[in-house]
Amino acid sequence: MIINLVKKSVLSCLLAVTGLTASASVWYPSPNGGAPVAVGQTLIASGGDVTVTFLGPTGAAYDEHLFVATPSIASGPAAGGAHFFDNHSTANGTVVDLGTFAAGTEIVFGLYVDSTGDTFYDGPASRNFDGFVHAYMVNDYLGMADTTYVGFEDLNGLTGSDWNYIDQVYSFTGAVGSSSVPDTASTMALLGLGLVSLGALARRRQQK
Repeated sequence: MIINLVKKSVLSCLLAVTGLTASASVWYPSPNGGAPVAVGQTLIASGGDVTVTFLGPTGAAYDEHLFVATPSIASGPAAGGAHFFDNHSTANGTVVDLGTFAAGTEIVFGLYVDSTGDTFYDGPASRNFDGFVHAYMVNDYLGMADTTYVGFEDLNGLTGSDWNYIDQVYSFTGAVGSSSVPDTASTMALLGLGLVSLGALARRRQQK
């Protein structure tokens, strides 16, 4: 699938509609306290066309890019695949059309940090090598239905991070953030609980 890159003055339109200024804090919502997000959200297509808008730059020192991991629109930069939104050269408001997705399709995307060689993904912490959630999402961004704000944290949590989640900032239209995909640890815990319950039920039946 070919990614069509189209530059639009989306932010100007949004500002006109909302009456906000580009410096307003609402543009870059971030969790409080500088602590890592506990539950990583996933991006789920609503059904139809999905676009992503670059809302930066926000002043991140490292060079980095966004890429889509699955569906296989593009592979990560480390594998020589397509990527987009260079955080230091992309114009604010640049839009990429990702194409059409069936409702309920998860769009897994990642941040490749050129300066460190690290790659971080949205969703549960188990997707990342450091075991931390690296993407923070806000649905209905600026009151716009079916538009989800995403802020990335680009620092390795094992070696120290500020957890401000504003190193790379985007908005996805045609998709919503969901917490329905559990982390691996949670999944294993639920599986273990289910096995214990089945074992207890089997023992009760044998005693009858």
